[in-house]
Amino acid sequence: PNGGWLLADARPGKVRAIVALEPWGPPFRDSIPKPPVLNRPWGLTAAPLRYEPAADDPSALDPKPVLNPDDPDHPCLLPSPPRRLPGLAAIPIAVLSGQASHHIYYDGCTVAFLQATGAHAVQIKLADQGVRGNAHMLMIERNSDAVAGVVERWIARNAR
Repeated sequence: PNGGWLLADARPGKVRAIVALEPWGPPFRDSIPKPPVLNRPWGLTAAPLRYEPAADDPSALDPKPVLNPDDPDHPCLLPSPPRRLPGLAAIPIAVLSGQASHHIYYDGCTVAFLQATGAHAVQIKLADQGVRGNAHMLMIERNSDAVAGVVERWIARNAR
């Protein structure tokens, strides 16, 4: 589940855009079990990402809670102080969230994390695009063609 972020970080010139369909998240930890386990110590990944200023150890990222507008009871975690992810900074990124998915409560944290690290990221809530009812398995649901249409239109407007 870390592969896309790691690939873009290592070879940003080879990646035109990232479309993350309900990516592993939220940053730093899982939403369950409770209490949360910090199993993504580098934010988006369990493996190191290239930060500026450099972080040789993930503890240097020192994640701090900030308000999660989609679920105030479960704050987002962002690096403190902010650090840049230069490999992701020039790549357009879309994070898609299904209306009936548990991801709708924390994909915004992934977008906030990406934006805080210098990336040009947006969250696309499928219901806001008229694609309603989706849970986590967007690609195998009855309206998967409508989901693919949202992705295709975003790529056409944003991929470089």
